[in-house]
Amino acid sequence: MFQLLNNYSSELFLGFKNTIMVSVLALVFSLVIGSLVGIMQTSHHKGLRMLGDIYVEFFRNIPLLIIVMFFYVVVPLYALAHKASYEGKIAAEAISGKAAAVDYKVMPSVAFTDPEIASYGLTEKEAKDQGLDVKATKFPLAGNGRALSLNQKEGFVRLVATKDDKVIVGAQMVGVGASDVMAEAGLAIEAGMNAEDIALTIHGHPSLGESLMDTAEGVLGMPIHM
Repeated sequence: MFQLLNNYSSELFLGFKNTIMVSVLALVFSLVIGSLVGIMQTSHHKGLRMLGDIYVEFFRNIPLLIIVMFFYVVVPLYALAHKASYEGKIAAEAISGKAAAVDYKVMPSVAFTDPEIASYGLTEKEAKDQGLDVKATKFPLAGNGRALSLNQKEGFVRLVATKDDKVIVGAQMVGVGASDVMAEAGLAIEAGMNAEDIALTIHGHPSLGESLMDTAEGVLGMPIHM
């Protein structure tokens, strides 16, 4: 556990170090360019004043953009709010002397678009690339009562499970409420549950969460709503 934390801490420290270096360089760049622009804008030469005005109008945010873009490069994995919150808790535990380790097994990726998109764990391709023998099962939201009542039947739920024991290793959803529905799938992946665990869990009706249950039934070869 501590080795994982040490490896991550080293990677994170390197990321912070690089970010600070680039931030300092961007600050120096801003000061130098800002001084030059100030000189150009106060120049008696019309062409120089025009160049200064163009920079202020179109390029003044470039240093900030450099910092933001580099931040996304040096941060391990994804620069997500929930990931940062999780890492903060791990860091606090480590500082207080408790045994702590970083585990990115189930890192949510959520897009609050219309429709919403959410992904937990591995995609089918990622699982196969890791040598897992898996199968992806998809359930259309058109078969979910709550989605129909909301008149938002576009989308689907997909579970990626191992073929032999049906253990859930990944879940994706496109559709209404995806950011909330997929939290249950995240728990299932983190706990090492199989499709039967979800299928045998009674879900309220009508609810969007039933779509996950229906997908799990599909994994078991016993779908009743498609």
